Amino acid sequence: MRVKRYVVESMPAALQKIKSELGQNAVILNTKEFKQGGFLGLFSKKRIEVIAASEVNNMENVKKRPQEHELNPSFSTNAKDKSTLASGLDVLDEVKKLKEFILKFHINEENSKIPNHIKDIQLRLNEHEFEAQLIDNIIQQIIEQHDEELNEISESKTNQIVRKHLIELLSYQNIQGLSPQTKIAYFVGPTGVGKTTTIAKLAADQVLKYNRKIGLITSDTYRIAAIDQLKTYATILDVPLHIVNTPKDFEIAIEKLQDVDVILMDTAGRNFRNEMNVSELKSLLKYQKQSETYLVLSLTTKYKDMKTITHNFMKFGIDKVLFTKMDETESLGNIFNLMNEFSLKPSYVTFGQNVPDDVSVLKYDEVIDRIMGDP
Repeated sequence: MRVKRYVVESMPAALQKIKSELGQNAVILNTKEFKQGGFLGLFSKKRIEVIAASEVNNMENVKKRPQEHELNPSFSTNAKDKSTLASGLDVLDEVKKLKEFILKFHINEENSKIPNHIKDIQLRLNEHEFEAQLIDNIIQQIIEQHDEELNEISESKTNQIVRKHLIELLSYQNIQGLSPQTKIAYFVGPTGVGKTTTIAKLAADQVLKYNRKIGLITSDTYRIAAIDQLKTYATILDVPLHIVNTPKDFEIAIEKLQDVDVILMDTAGRNFRNEMNVSELKSLLKYQKQSETYLVLSLTTKYKDMKTITHNFMKFGIDKVLFTKMDETESLGNIFNLMNEFSLKPSYVTFGQNVPDDVSVLKYDEVIDRIMGDP
């Protein structure tokens, strides 16, 4: 197999050369646009680099030209190899290897042009477990905005661009806690994310800081410990607590809590891959007037699982997302991964077990400081 590189002004010109020089059965492995010539980045012309390949036995009658460049001659085949490459499967495998080689070549070539402080940003985002595509988007934005002056861009300017991009992902102008107009707030999520403790923190926050009348409802009758925990906090805060098992129980509880300012409702954290569990929860979330639903997620959860959980809960009409266990992880990229993929508004974060201290509205500047390594 022979591999050749062409630098042309247009694809039709490349196709004509490839057809005449490598034959009808040639395969294009890679194409890439770049700028060539000019002075200090001005008046440069667009060029296209095309990598093409053809089997040697199809090229016996093609005249070789001295100015052409062959890539990686180790891929050329001898007489013994020709019989192997005659097999279609072997040819496809060879093409696959060549594509991988060319891709690695271009990645290394592109990375060699990136200043070290931008590479440091890539590494830092990767350490915080940002999705690879999201990292690529951020770095590409830097490169596109400063293509001609990439080597001159300062570290502080690079950090400013990254911060701006991260802030936009969070939709920071929409970060807010419990709305004053909300009459009932539902908290949904999988098991083990800390919904019950979080509700206790928010209840205490509303009572002690804002002097609001709070009512609590729980449908988490699958865990006795969760009910006992809420009962303890309800007693301390002197707020009513109602335990519901059916939609009818829920309606009665709502009726009894008419005089409170806001109701916080805990739901059972169960396996919501099960459609029966989904139906049970749906039947309890019918009260729509001045309500909002919070999806509670732990920042210690792998993003693959977090994404599946979010997708399953979106059917409930999620309004906001609340992140727990911020103190138990060094990686904060999942916050941005989720905001990038789903239309959700961030709200609270929790960072410890103390009630009501260890909960606050997400502060985007503090989160980004941690990611960027700023004190």
